[in-house]
Amino acid sequence: FEHRRRRYQLVDTPGLLDRPLEDRNPIEMQAIAALEHLGSIVLFLLDPTEHGGTGLVAQENLLDEVAEMLPQTPLMVIDAKSDLFEQPPDAEGRNPLTGHRSISSTEGFGIEELREEIVSRIAIDEQTDPLTLPEGWHRADQ
Repeated sequence: FEHRRRRYQLVDTPGLLDRPLEDRNPIEMQAIAALEHLGSIVLFLLDPTEHGGTGLVAQENLLDEVAEMLPQTPLMVIDAKSDLFEQPPDAEGRNPLTGHRSISSTEGFGIEELREEIVSRIAIDEQTDPLTLPEGWHRADQ
């Protein structure tokens, strides 16, 4: 996506399962390598509805493992499938049971707010002088 003429790239890694490292397949190992070497922030999508076949406890165990693997990388936990929640997200777009930001790709709910939070957390576009171009950018008339 783009924000203020700057491109942001999201990388979707294959799903990881809550199991010991030695039991993981090559695709899961590639996902772990990608997490360790890519990005300014990790978005961890939880399925609180458990419709994906993985229980919430297993998802939370995996979340703890990812947080432990990447202690220096900011981690955002997102509750997906908010259109299926028993309680709708609150006015700030958060799951009232977990406090996590909620999204629904089916309904398009929370997607723009998520983008804004990503940009804010990465803080690459912070400006001290709004009339100054970002470093590396040049005016067309010079």
